[in-house]
Amino acid sequence: MVLLFDDIVQDPDTVLRALCHHIEVDADWFAGVPLSDLVKPVFAGPDHDLHEQLLGFFKVIYEPMIKPLSDLIGRDLSRWLEWDGKRECEDGSSINKHQS
Repeated sequence: MVLLFDDIVQDPDTVLRALCHHIEVDADWFAGVPLSDLVKPVFAGPDHDLHEQLLGFFKVIYEPMIKPLSDLIGRDLSRWLEWDGKRECEDGSSINKHQS
């Protein structure tokens, strides 16, 4: 499925319904969700902190895979499990400089 940003801006309801159909989710569930909630950015981009709810969602999905991946590639990825979603470390440096 290809989604164009222009289509999302021009007709978000149609795009949402098409996306729901594509991933086999009942689009009617979104009927009760206020539009203001649907248009909130979930992630503002790589230069911004990760929203706490999104971080929690990612942890539920990816945390069980991090240890097996660490074992597979022979690298310590425990820092990934400790990340708090902030783009800067306590010392003020970028998270990217501290990744192993």
